Amino acid sequence: MYASQIHRILSSGKDATKYFIGVFASDTLPSVREEATIVVNTDTHDQEGSHWLAMHIQDKKHLQFFDSYGFPPTAYGVFISSYSQQFTNIKWNKIHLQSSSSNVYGYNCVFFILKISKGYTMDCILHDFDRNKQNDFRLYQYFKKRYNVNMVFTK
Repeated sequence: MYASQIHRILSSGKDATKYFIGVFASDTLPSVREEATIVVNTDTHDQEGSHWLAMHIQDKKHLQFFDSYGFPPTAYGVFISSYSQQFTNIKWNKIHLQSSSSNVYGYNCVFFILKISKGYTMDCILHDFDRNKQNDFRLYQYFKKRYNVNMVFTK
């Protein structure tokens, strides 16, 4: 999923646009002090792009960090790690949500932000997923129905 696709979906609905401020490379993260959601690529701006993450900045102290692999912010290099350290309370999902052979991490991030923007908690969102490989197909159904997006799966 490309940054332009993520931006288009998250900028198109009133729920998502309430807090969504953009898609960023890991070395261009914005300074935010009020509620906001962002999607971040783990690569820097001068690289191709590799893995998508989502962040819900609740306020200047609280951050919700979403990674479809279930890793904490410290697993993603100096830019993301140091950015997250400005918050005193960081919550992240610790569950591996997508198949190791799939490339749907961008869709996972968009789904997370869409749900957060509608008032769902992280725990409630994670409850929508299960611990098997059906998550990828369920995302496909969700995005096909609501946004007419055809996901491409790679192995």
